[in-house]
Amino acid sequence: MTYEQIKNLSEKKFKRFCEVKPQLFEEMAGVLRQKVPESKELSGNKKQKSNSSESFFLPPI
Repeated sequence: MTYEQIKNLSEKKFKRFCEVKPQLFEEMAGVLRQKVPESKELSGNKKQKSNSSESFFLPPI
C-alpha cells in the first residue's frame, strides 16, 4: 500500500497500519525529504522510478 492510499485513513487505522501516528510519520517524512533531495538519482534499476510520495516502504496488510 502506498502513502497516497493510506494518508486518508482515520488516525486509528493509520497508526495500526504504520505503527506511528500520522503526525509523527509526517515529521519523519519531512526529515527524509530534507536529507534525500528529489534530484538525486538512486542507484538500482533505472526503469523503476519511484514517486517521492510513494518512496516509503510500508508493510503489506
